[in-house]
Amino acid sequence: MPEDKKTWEVLPMEHKQWEKMMLRQIAGFLAKEKLINPEEQIRFLSIVKEED
Repeated sequence: MPEDKKTWEVLPMEHKQWEKMMLRQIAGFLAKEKLINPEEQIRFLSIVKEED
């Protein structure tokens, strides 16, 4: 049973890291496809980083 508790404690952190990774990839893709400019990409990534 203690392992189950450990799994529950780890999952939220892994989810948060996965979410940030995906947001960075989305921002990179949008900039690459010229759907947002590089300044907007930097602004977006700084907002994601502030949520730490």
